[in-house]
Amino acid sequence: MLDLLPEFFLTEPKRLLALGRATARAGWFILFAGAIGHAATSATAAVHSIAKQTGLANTLADIYPSLPTWWVPESIVGCLPALMLLALGFWLGSLGKQLQRLYRG
Repeated sequence: MLDLLPEFFLTEPKRLLALGRATARAGWFILFAGAIGHAATSATAAVHSIAKQTGLANTLADIYPSLPTWWVPESIVGCLPALMLLALGFWLGSLGKQLQRLYRG
């Protein structure tokens, strides 16, 4: 079954382009969610510092306890998988375009 996977993508470069677009969009979405999460934690920390309170709500899980925030990156190390997903999407899109040019010519 897995040996048919390269043939599935190499026979139709449009499939490879669609996969590249999907992985790149997923990477962008995760990075955007991380930026929104960083803004939320920074705003909460700013409000607590104005109110002279310390040690409250350092993570997204503390701010939103009922939401699943395990997938939102909160640090540079957490952003690396999303950046790798984004790079993989760009690479797959580039490979799909190269295959389209090769099949045309």
